[in-house]
Amino acid sequence: MPVKKTKEIIIEILEEEGELGTSEIYELTCTILYHGVTMNQLTNILTRTPQIQKGDFQSYTRNGFRVRERLWRLKE
Repeated sequence: MPVKKTKEIIIEILEEEGELGTSEIYELTCTILYHGVTMNQLTNILTRTPQIQKGDFQSYTRNGFRVRERLWRLKE
């Protein structure tokens, strides 16, 4: 899958859903794309795409473990 198509899909997800965490974007991207993406590919795309901006961190507990992940949103 070309990176350009993956970037477009991620930007569309953020346009529709608003601010999302890395794992939420990962799950949505993997359900849309046939082969999905790896977490490393996803974070590289998120950090290197000029239209996407880093947000704060989101902390929550899953199965007794503290999870801290970055939130992402589109630039205004």
